[in-house]
Amino acid sequence: MGVVVLHLLVDRVLLLLFGVVLPLRDTLRARQTDDASLKRDLLSYWTCFAIVLLADKLFSRWLLESVGIEYTILKCAFLLWLHAPRFRGARVVSSVLSGIASIPTVVRYEGRARAQVETMTRACTEVFTVLSSVVLDAFNRCAAKAIGKPAPSTATAPSKQSTKKRD
Repeated sequence: MGVVVLHLLVDRVLLLLFGVVLPLRDTLRARQTDDASLKRDLLSYWTCFAIVLLADKLFSRWLLESVGIEYTILKCAFLLWLHAPRFRGARVVSSVLSGIASIPTVVRYEGRARAQVETMTRACTEVFTVLSSVVLDAFNRCAAKAIGKPAPSTATAPSKQSTKKRD
């Protein structure tokens, strides 16, 4: 049990140091320069880092069981390779991902995917608008109740009739 706890602690510390702190430092420095190549490399790094985190969340249990504690070392080495200016690993991965994105099947369904994303974005915006108005109204009522004044109603939740008309 102690080995697992130590492994998790080392994993988090190394991931934080090599995966976040060093690239973040370089990103903050790059914001103050006009070096487009450096900014492109850092953007590629953060994209790859997000993919690594996603894969880590999805497959870490399986990888730990199959590879063992070396998985942490491999992950940190991969993150260093991605970020190190000497290797420019993020640029390599980014070019591979760009090649995959230009595959005809991906391009063929891109329009449908964009339409679905736009539809979901509109739906989420509507839900957020309704929820924010309900929360704001509840907050105003609680605040008014706390100070002893009647609360003005700022939000109007959609009625059942207006919901039925949309359907």
